Amino acid sequence: MERQLQSCWFLCTVCRSQAALDDFKEGLNVVGLLPHMVAMPEAFKPLFCTAPQPLTRSQLRNLFVVQWSEVGTNFREQEEDTVYAWEQFLLAIEGMTSLFC
Repeated sequence: MERQLQSCWFLCTVCRSQAALDDFKEGLNVVGLLPHMVAMPEAFKPLFCTAPQPLTRSQLRNLFVVQWSEVGTNFREQEEDTVYAWEQFLLAIEGMTSLFC
């Protein structure tokens, strides 16, 4: 049974994602990073293996840049409503550790 579980785990985690991993490696190779990552894996480890940190309110706000429409248009009014709702949402979740609590 233990061997079957290991085989199932390997299939689900490694084999199913192999194509995505190959594409990722190919992309790194195209931009010339793969040889450096293979030669110095410890230098790149913090980029891929850090502990997750919750996003702060300012980090969430900075994910988006508003491209406003012309003042006085219906689009601008809708954009202002959306940005207001976004700011209210950010205020509401500030200090929360999870959106699902």
